[in-house]
Amino acid sequence: MCSLPIAAGAAQVEGLRPPLGRLTWDNGEMDPLPGAVLVGREVGLDAAVVTGELAPLVPSGPNDSMSRVHAELRPSGWDVVVIDRASTNGTFVWDEASRAWQRLTPGEAHVVRPGAVLAFGERTATFEPTDMPAA
Repeated sequence: MCSLPIAAGAAQVEGLRPPLGRLTWDNGEMDPLPGAVLVGREVGLDAAVVTGELAPLVPSGPNDSMSRVHAELRPSGWDVVVIDRASTNGTFVWDEASRAWQRLTPGEAHVVRPGAVLAFGERTATFEPTDMPAA
């Protein structure tokens, strides 16, 4: 998510979108999010990965509670969203206000805010957006 203001009348510039950010896993390992990704323990044969729509992201470490194809992280406008792919053990977002995990409805996009803690089954990861250069 970008927090920079949009200047009125500013010219649009075409180029590569910056990376979405990264996930820092419960074991301390980090995975960059270069673009839209599919998280799971065996995502390589999913049609969206095969066609290149989504990049595969298989976290290292124990992934037994994670579905083979668990969830997507992708850009949506200026936001990043997570979409559960009908995973067996669910995709959750920690809600600090209620101090509880919110289970995502499969197929529905949920905006991921900077610092959000996500759970893919029993694996947790913190979303950290890409640092934007100063304007």
